[in-house]
Amino acid sequence: MGRRKRRLCLHAPIDITLAHYNRVALHWPLCVSIALLYVVINAYYIYASLKWLEFGRKSLDPKLPEEWSEKAIAEMPEKAVYAYSKLFDLFDTVFFVLRKKSNQITFLHVYHHFMVPILGWVGAKLCPQTVIVEVFCLLNSIVHTVMYSYYLLSAFGPQIQPYLWWKRYITRLQL
Repeated sequence: MGRRKRRLCLHAPIDITLAHYNRVALHWPLCVSIALLYVVINAYYIYASLKWLEFGRKSLDPKLPEEWSEKAIAEMPEKAVYAYSKLFDLFDTVFFVLRKKSNQITFLHVYHHFMVPILGWVGAKLCPQTVIVEVFCLLNSIVHTVMYSYYLLSAFGPQIQPYLWWKRYITRLQL
C-alpha cells in the first residue's frame, strides 16, 4: 500500500482516547516536536536554576531570608513559569492513562507528576527566594532533560537504538 507512518513518540505511540473510543494517533513529526520542546524547556531551566544559585556561589542555607531582595522579586515570574511548565509532565502521565498503558505507570510516576506542579506552585508562590526551590529545579530539570533526550532520540527508529545503551541508567537517575 503506501509508506508506513512512524508513530514512535516519547514512551510509545500516543493514542488519545476520545469519546466513543475513537483514537487519534499523534504523528511522528508532532511527537518529535513535543519531545524537542520538553528538552529545550528543561535545558533552559538547568541554566535558569544555575543562574538563581549564582552558579554555585549562593549560600545553600535553606532558611528564608529576612527581607525580599530585588533579585528574588525579579526571579519570581520565571520561577512561576517553571512551576506551570511542570504541567507538561503531568499531561504526559494523563496521556498514559488515556492510552490505558497502566504497565508504564507506577505510583512514584503518578505521585511525582501530580505533586511537583502543586509543590512547585506553592514553592514559587510562598518562598521563591529559598535555595530549596532552586536546587529542586536544577535536579529535576537535569533528569528531565536526559529523559526527554532519550525519548527524542528513540523516536528516530530502530537504526538509532544501538546508540541508546544508556536507557537503563535513566531510571537510576530518576530515583
